Amino acid sequence: VRKEDDQIHHHNKKMSGNNKLVVEPDKCIGMILYEESSNDLALQIASKLNENQCPTFCLHEWKNNNIGKDLAEATDDAVKESYYIIVLMGEKWQTDPECQTLAESLYNKYTEDRSNMFIPVVLEDFDNIYDRHTSTKSWLLSRFKNPALTRKNDNWMSGVVNSALKAANKDAL
Repeated sequence: VRKEDDQIHHHNKKMSGNNKLVVEPDKCIGMILYEESSNDLALQIASKLNENQCPTFCLHEWKNNNIGKDLAEATDDAVKESYYIIVLMGEKWQTDPECQTLAESLYNKYTEDRSNMFIPVVLEDFDNIYDRHTSTKSWLLSRFKNPALTRKNDNWMSGVVNSALKAANKDAL
């Protein structure tokens, strides 16, 4: 049994409904930013984190189970509760204006006092040249304080889980 940090004890609430992967935004301690085509991967990561007492909010999965609810409000609620934000960075994420706007907004809002909360995960189709030369964001070069984890490494999932546990002040695996 993991020892819970008193500081985040109040966050250990039950997940919503019958779908254990759908964590309500006000009951999470972390969230995953991703482009919708990465939903299966986001759910895989969320499942692993949820198993480790880190309820993790996935916007697209929540949206599919809460049709008609305010997505901006849900995102704001999740960010307020989050100790970490995992960013799944692939080519579609890089070129999706909605993903870029949300990531930029959260980055600008939280880098001053919580810049280490961002956990970048580089997907196989991430375009380094686009990130360095074409993109105005240069996410990997200048934005994130935590080193990027890459799916090409065998231990990428344990790196994501351990980074999230560390950010949430929980014992690492």
